[in-house]
Amino acid sequence: KKEIRIAKLAAKSNVVNCSNNKTKAAWGIIRKTAKPNGAPLPVPPNLTADMFNQFFIDYVHTIRSNIPPSLIDHNFYLNKCTFKNRENLGKFKLKEFSVEEVYATINGLRDSFCLDIYGLNAAIMK
Repeated sequence: KKEIRIAKLAAKSNVVNCSNNKTKAAWGIIRKTAKPNGAPLPVPPNLTADMFNQFFIDYVHTIRSNIPPSLIDHNFYLNKCTFKNRENLGKFKLKEFSVEEVYATINGLRDSFCLDIYGLNAAIMK
């Protein structure tokens, strides 16, 4: 029984790893596993949508309150970056690129409102 479970897990992992769209493949496996016969999953009668939602809201607040604030900004950590192997230090080179290549790269970014460490996002860049 244990070997069958391990074989199924390996097969599902292989499907996800070999897929071009790993997220879609993973959700497909989750849907098949959660509803093997296509019937909707039973919902406990004592759980409301608001209770379900509130659980996750409270959990985020709990996690956030347990993370201490950082007094050091990102530049401190970026300046601490070093090469473990000094031989590779001389092999790093910047490549020349054209304005058109930069423009094409920026246009290729997915629309996202997540900010990077400089406060920029894809919408601002575009």
